[in-house]
Amino acid sequence: TPEECEDKTTLILEQIWFRQDAGASSTEITEAIKDVAPKTIANNLTEIRKQKLAESKSKRWYLTKAGCKRLAVDLPEYNEEIQDFLEGKGKSIP
Repeated sequence: TPEECEDKTTLILEQIWFRQDAGASSTEITEAIKDVAPKTIANNLTEIRKQKLAESKSKRWYLTKAGCKRLAVDLPEYNEEIQDFLEGKGKSIP
């Protein structure tokens, strides 16, 4: 369902956020989200890239500014950390 797809998007964005400094490989994301089929995650990553919420560089995923803003809305507990990141005070921007 679209709701489940949206939920997976948030899970995937969160995993990328945890690894934002070095980027997240597809394998790391798949291993971290155990109850979702790897193919489902791969399909979601494609959609996330099309929506410009994340980008892939050297086979590692990084959140874009739009992805950071989306994650801040979906998971407000990260809001302050994400704002610091967007202002260049937190994690390094690739």
